[in-house]
Amino acid sequence: MKKDAVALKELENDAVQVAVYRKPSSLIEFDVKTSPDLTKKARAKAVRAVSKEVTLPGFRKGRAPDLLILKNFSKEVEKQWEQELATLAFNESEKLADIPRLEADTKISFNCKSCDVEKGGHIQLTFETEPLIPEIDPKAITLKEIKPALVDEEKIDEMIRQSRFFFAEWTQITDRPAQEGDFVLLDVDTVEEHGLSNIFSKTRFEITEKSMATWMRKLVIGLPSGESIEGLSVAEETASDEEKATFQPKRVMVHLVAIETAALPPLDDAFAEKLGCTTVAQMRENISVLLKSQAEKHVQEALRNQINQYLLTEVRIDLPRTLIEKEVNFRMQQLFQDPEFEPYWKGLPLEEKKKNLEMITAQSTKAVSLFYTCRHILEKEKIPVSLEDVPQANQSMLEMFLAPQRPRPQNQVQRAETLSRLILEKAQDFLISHATIEADVAASPA
Repeated sequence: MKKDAVALKELENDAVQVAVYRKPSSLIEFDVKTSPDLTKKARAKAVRAVSKEVTLPGFRKGRAPDLLILKNFSKEVEKQWEQELATLAFNESEKLADIPRLEADTKISFNCKSCDVEKGGHIQLTFETEPLIPEIDPKAITLKEIKPALVDEEKIDEMIRQSRFFFAEWTQITDRPAQEGDFVLLDVDTVEEHGLSNIFSKTRFEITEKSMATWMRKLVIGLPSGESIEGLSVAEETASDEEKATFQPKRVMVHLVAIETAALPPLDDAFAEKLGCTTVAQMRENISVLLKSQAEKHVQEALRNQINQYLLTEVRIDLPRTLIEKEVNFRMQQLFQDPEFEPYWKGLPLEEKKKNLEMITAQSTKAVSLFYTCRHILEKEKIPVSLEDVPQANQSMLEMFLAPQRPRPQNQVQRAETLSRLILEKAQDFLISHATIEADVAASPA
């Protein structure tokens, strides 16, 4: 038995005897003994291949006798012989074993132990295959109940207020500093050793206790337009102990771009018509329906997160390295599409780059693991998935404001990302529908 390998089966035909092993990182190894006939066939192919690449006095390329090629180019023939034997041995072994490569262009590495026209050959071939996914019993999964947030008149009033800001008349204030109740446009950056790293750019905030973090309000109140101030982001006093423990304070630079006030349109039927409703009463009813729908979506998303946690902790998958490397490369390419990321990355110390890559690799490993697990669930349960499952765009103005949906994918990358997301969501929802839900858990936040 090979170290760290699991013997799967032994097979043979007239050309090969092959022992199949599964190794870590979803590697398959064919340990192949080839017949003298196959070994001779490989050498003949090698001689022909070499003869087409070399010249001998008195002979055109590809026309020199085999004996002269073997005599004058023995090293070249031997190297090509191993390659030809690897190809023939793999083709025969693949037909017998019926184990697919991870992808059509998956690299096959080989180690030729021996090539002998009389005794045959011995060669080891290694390639990546798809990961094995353990079977999952949905009924064995227990989830904590998440209750939808309550939709009351206060929340409907606040949503109406927010929608009125879309039609507000904005006026800039230049003769005084910011004060409670103002709206401000802010640039916010983290202060790091190599410089500033942008978090928000010309983002509008309302200076109220409900709408702005306490540390930011303290910095902004009294600050004139065009001025900047440095401070420390800290957790809210009302945050849970867990949130406070995980919160990481950061030095920040806040630049106040502009101070604004808003003149809101009257709350009447004319305003309701702007949102696709005939009356204020109908608008309130429609908002109530949308808010309840959003609350249910938040519940489902929280349950999906629990499913993800279960799959990542309870379902162990031995992933091929290539899949993780591709996901890491894809994520790095996405980051480098931001013109500000490249100078940021170049300015990072080597140790920080290493930490970032480790974090991205860990995230990539989780993403690939979830994808293959969920895809396996859909295949087993025969649940179809296609881009046609993407919901149509919102139709009414009210839905566009209050419940925006993701746009339909336009290019190949967007379609691939959308399909991957659909695979995850359909599998998660299937597991949720069959899992046990523990009751009496506190309601989810609004």
